[in-house]
Amino acid sequence: MGEPNLGIGFDTWHLWDTPNLFEHIRGHARRITGVHLSDRRNPTRGWADRVLPGDGTLDLPGMLRALEAAGYKGWYDLEVLSDNGMFGNNYPDSLWQVPPVQLVSRAHAAFERLWTDRCRDAG
Repeated sequence: MGEPNLGIGFDTWHLWDTPNLFEHIRGHARRITGVHLSDRRNPTRGWADRVLPGDGTLDLPGMLRALEAAGYKGWYDLEVLSDNGMFGNNYPDSLWQVPPVQLVSRAHAAFERLWTDRCRDAG
């Protein structure tokens, strides 16, 4: 307990339905070393069926607000898991089928929107 070299990776796709999530963020933000951002398709077709931030159902702006309010100032990375058959499900709309330059452009725009949306009132 209290090990200085132990951190937490915060993964929005895996933690979205954690009871009292924002309370946990407040209590543990000092230990978070990085945040994986992805959004949840509705309905989701499996663990490798994620969408870009803002294209799904997660309260990503709320999570970012909570992280920021708790003092998190670390890295955010986009986690694009979108099966093109590599994991057994060839989703016809897989993000892995999008040309890389186009996907990076779309992902950057999605993050910019999310970063702006975090400032809006949760109301």
